[in-house]
Amino acid sequence: MRIHEFNNILGMINSQDETNFKLGLLLLKGYPKEFESYFGVSVAIGGKLISFLRSDSISVFGLEFEKEQWDVNMPLSDIMEIHIHDKCDTSSWSILHHLPSLKILKLFDIPKYLKKLVLFQQLEHLVLCGRDLEKYPESINTLKKLKKLEIKTTSLEEIPDGIGNLVNLKILEISNSYIEKVPKTIRNLTKLETLFLMNNKLKSLPDIFENKINLKNSYLSRNRLKMLHKGDFFKNLHHLDVSRNELKKLPNDWYYLKKLRSLNLTFNHIEKLPSKIGNFSNLREVHLGINKIETLPSLTKLKKLRKLHIEKNRLKELSSSIGNLHELRELTLNLNQLTMLPKAIFKLKKLKYLDIEYNKIELV
Repeated sequence: MRIHEFNNILGMINSQDETNFKLGLLLLKGYPKEFESYFGVSVAIGGKLISFLRSDSISVFGLEFEKEQWDVNMPLSDIMEIHIHDKCDTSSWSILHHLPSLKILKLFDIPKYLKKLVLFQQLEHLVLCGRDLEKYPESINTLKKLKKLEIKTTSLEEIPDGIGNLVNLKILEISNSYIEKVPKTIRNLTKLETLFLMNNKLKSLPDIFENKINLKNSYLSRNRLKMLHKGDFFKNLHHLDVSRNELKKLPNDWYYLKKLRSLNLTFNHIEKLPSKIGNFSNLREVHLGINKIETLPSLTKLKKLRKLHIEKNRLKELSSSIGNLHELRELTLNLNQLTMLPKAIFKLKKLKYLDIEYNKIELV
């Protein structure tokens, strides 16, 4: 294929005519790989861009398609997922009006186009990414069919109350940003199952949540949380990660977290664990490393526990009740102040990994 022939194909693909668009894609399927390496990752023709992001994908108008999934006989109206990058030509948005089946839209570094989100009422999954995003687009709150919203690596400092309108959300992620507080309207998201708020500037969580919320997974690591309240969590919670915060103590009334399977409290300032933690009989993993814990409450009821990490704390002794954790596979006790281990530790027949380095142990 000669370069001028390649340019003609690009011209067809960049055409606003759907027939030319499809024909160009058909010809492009026979596009030799040596031209791909010759042109590099992208080729700009007539001010419009076609990017070869990977050997198995193409991007037209900045709209990404997988070659092996693209059926030239498929009408544009059947396209369900599109990724748009910052080099996308403004005029390319006109093609999106022909995509009534679009369910997944991923936008990277293009905040100037966000007002157009109101055109996509059928969206179920939206991803926004880029530091240029400084204000939460209110147009998102009109997308009532959204089930998954991801806003990542932005300059956002707040979440507006309007997010409570997205009543069908099951997964909400606002991470790697500068969020300082969570709006009370989040209580309206009764279908929410997974909440990601990692790596923000949260100092506290308001006591706003009610039992009707079905939250199962909450990831709040790398914030500035100093305290947790009973209302911050829910009876259906399975996974809780509040690692790398500034917690000094935990609520004493944690009895309602009976479905909890994993708990991550690593890298805080916790000195004492509530006794109720020993009642979470469904726990499989507990991560307590890098805190200031001196003693552990009774863990006898944690019959399903497989991983217990307590490295880099201030433990001086380990209770013989540790021998009741018959499912335990991993136990890390390094960097504590232990002088001995209880004989009951030999009852842990399924234990595969034990770390007791950097203690004061002389006798096992």
